[in-house]
Amino acid sequence: MSTQEPTSGTTAHGPDASDETTGAEDTEERVRRALRDAALNMKPSPWPASAVREAGDRVRRRRRLAVSVPLTAAVAVAVVVTGVRMEASELPADRTLPAASVPPFPSRSPAPSASTRVSPPPTPVVAKSGERVEIGHGRWMTLTADQVCLGQTQTQGQGQGQGGTPLCKFTANGNQATGTVSDQTDGDASRTLYRPLYIGPGTPAHITVEWAGKEHAAQIVTLPGHPGYATAYLWGPPASTATADRVKITVYDAQGHVLASLAPPGS
Repeated sequence: MSTQEPTSGTTAHGPDASDETTGAEDTEERVRRALRDAALNMKPSPWPASAVREAGDRVRRRRRLAVSVPLTAAVAVAVVVTGVRMEASELPADRTLPAASVPPFPSRSPAPSASTRVSPPPTPVVAKSGERVEIGHGRWMTLTADQVCLGQTQTQGQGQGQGGTPLCKFTANGNQATGTVSDQTDGDASRTLYRPLYIGPGTPAHITVEWAGKEHAAQIVTLPGHPGYATAYLWGPPASTATADRVKITVYDAQGHVLASLAPPGS
């Protein structure tokens, strides 16, 4: 019994691979067409050009404002300073701008109020020992190392140092304590002479006499160097019996510190 072999022209039957490939390509092509058609049919929203421009303009305005405000302030300050300098330059040679409202002296004690504050004090007179210093109304003073004398060139009158005999007060005999100020007052129906005398350390640069609520600058007379004392004089109106003792004497140094003061009795 013999077995028949299949001939070479016989092919095996089953699924066709070429048909599967063709079907897949058709599906892919359909998807492409669908996507292309969908893309062609899409309409993008309008470009918001005006809104973008407005937002950009706002940003630029804010930046300009942030830069211009400090610049404007700086220019304003420069204008004010320049204006002040121009005012000072336009003043006459003998005039100055008003000074700041500060006390005339950095005193440790309360500064006088505006109604009682005196004008700048006169420059102290530095006399030689024994030199006669004319103080007005026929009176004169002499200073030595240990005494102050008051005299008068006229012979009439009843005040201290009148009649040709000088009236002297010693400054080193201990009758007046160191660091204090005293006052010798005399006068007549026309005027009053105040003569403060300070004994102590430091150099008096300003002595005031206050009466009726107002301070008056006295003229200081002293010796060269550091004699340990200084005197002063001031002519005032005639003092009544009720006001003769109601004066206050204050002695300042060049820095405005109070060296000594003499208050009226009972104040």
